[in-house]
Amino acid sequence: MKIYFERIGYIKKYYVQEPDCLILEDGATLKDFCIKVNETAEGTSRHSIWNSEEKKFRGPVVASVDGKIVKDLNYKLEDGQRVRLLYSIVGG
Repeated sequence: MKIYFERIGYIKKYYVQEPDCLILEDGATLKDFCIKVNETAEGTSRHSIWNSEEKKFRGPVVASVDGKIVKDLNYKLEDGQRVRLLYSIVGG
């Protein structure tokens, strides 16, 4: 299945050359998507926000699927959905 990927804000720094679309197995989850995103990313800067051993983001990465924030990495994706990743930074 085809899942569209959009980088929002600061996360673009880490996934500059990432493809806009990923092909995943039917029944793939948001976690499968995140793993695939990080396997296909070029460069090493992404390692500062992705823990490849634990297969999860370091810090406050927010995912939305078709505009709805999803916190459950076991969320099942469907063909044609759009996943947006945002690295949440706060401060003053």
